[in-house]
Amino acid sequence: MRITQIMLSKGWGGAERIFIDLVKGLAEQGIQVQVIMDRRFQQKNQLEGIDNITPSFIRPLSHIDFIAAAKLCKKIKQFAPDVVHCHLSRGALMGGRAAAKLTLPAVVTTHNNIKLKYCRNINHFIVLTEAQRDYLEGQGVSGEVIAKIPNFSNFKPVSEIKKRTNPVFVAYGRMVPKKGFVDLIHAFRLIAEKQPDAKLLIGGEGVGRDELQKLLREFGLQQQVSFVGWVEDVKQHLEQGAVFVLPSRDEPFGIVLLEVMACAVPIVTTKTTGACEILSDETAYFADVSNPVSLSSAMALALQSPERWQKAEAALALFKRHYRKGSVIPTTIEHYQNILAG
Repeated sequence: MRITQIMLSKGWGGAERIFIDLVKGLAEQGIQVQVIMDRRFQQKNQLEGIDNITPSFIRPLSHIDFIAAAKLCKKIKQFAPDVVHCHLSRGALMGGRAAAKLTLPAVVTTHNNIKLKYCRNINHFIVLTEAQRDYLEGQGVSGEVIAKIPNFSNFKPVSEIKKRTNPVFVAYGRMVPKKGFVDLIHAFRLIAEKQPDAKLLIGGEGVGRDELQKLLREFGLQQQVSFVGWVEDVKQHLEQGAVFVLPSRDEPFGIVLLEVMACAVPIVTTKTTGACEILSDETAYFADVSNPVSLSSAMALALQSPERWQKAEAALALFKRHYRKGSVIPTTIEHYQNILAG
């Protein structure tokens, strides 16, 4: 089987991460994969020099860059795939057009609630959650062309749960408004007022870091909250804390949750669509979105309750059953086969 994968973003986030893991996972199963990326993609080197992967690059200046679109179509034609698999809006628009011109089936992994104006030439949709399925059906897309295939993580699940009791919370992610780190600092302030020895370690970088540092100074929390920068070793970062917190205001799925589940660290999360799809009261503590008081209460409960380790163990078991590469890659290949079978 030959599959063209198209991701035309330049930055680095959850969608880009799962795209790379998906391509590698397919190649490991003997699938011939053409990968068409933006030449400016930050992590393009991760897909170079790997058996069964053919990297290719264009540099679209916009969604309607006709020169880039012509190059894209030519590259796909030369590779002659069975299926064109697009990711995100620009990939769906440009990849779908090229696939239609070449009379090839086109599938898109939406990753979020994609605008259907980008999907006029898409034949099949892969969603990550039931909420995304509901959104597409609400926009008039037939359920017959929608398949739910969740993201996965390559993290090796821990063999032993380390029950840490230190009053340390850990978090990580891009420092942008939708990730909710402002809410987290407000919530932690309420924790620190009652428990002065509590600590918060935040990993990641982004345009919002200056605002967060200003907030720390305003609250006098510089000694209790630390920014540790971009996290290369996620497991080592998580091992420093007793509770992980995901304070997102919007999280369509949340790869980070899978990583934490694999490491068996107790989870506090806001009630975003992704978190509510993956987790339940048996596997995590929940707080209302954009509500520091609710988040603070959930954090305090998680830190004080011995049952957090039961939740962590249940989350680990859930990860092993549904969110490992060995489960998701075969399902994806089967979906391609179903598309080709008509």
